[in-house]
Amino acid sequence: FFSMKVQNFPDLDLPTITVDPKDPNVIYSASTVMWRTLDGGVSWSAVRGAPGGDDYQRIWVNPTNPDIVFAVAPSLMSAPVAAAVARMCGAVSWLHVQDLEIDAAFELGLLRNEGVRGTMLAVERAILRSFDRVSTISSQMIRRLQQKGVSSDRIREVRNWVDTSTIN
Repeated sequence: FFSMKVQNFPDLDLPTITVDPKDPNVIYSASTVMWRTLDGGVSWSAVRGAPGGDDYQRIWVNPTNPDIVFAVAPSLMSAPVAAAVARMCGAVSWLHVQDLEIDAAFELGLLRNEGVRGTMLAVERAILRSFDRVSTISSQMIRRLQQKGVSSDRIREVRNWVDTSTIN
């Protein structure tokens, strides 16, 4: 955990630091706010979020192409930030989907208002379609993303599991 005081700026809690591999003056921090500095940490600006709002767990900058910034956040509602940052930087945006949260919430009975469901699914669809690439964990999830309007040519499968019977 790293905390710092920046002149003319509030206290910053910077639990993770990611440095642009091609420009050490460009640094990102994942926290309840995604922070970015372009001057080696002298001044920071919030890219998105507010204390108590989002919860960025990790930021990755592509080592061969720092125009690709990948932010890991726990919910779909945090995803528009990564898409917006990519657009601001002229970078390719990539969203990895492990759960379809809205579907799960209704299927589990956590949400029941059918009137709200359509609006929530429309927002989800817009978020998913705002990314240049969308990856997910299985062929079944790929089909569900396609049903949600994500173009097949933008979807990739990135499994997060292993068949332990194949490991010697």
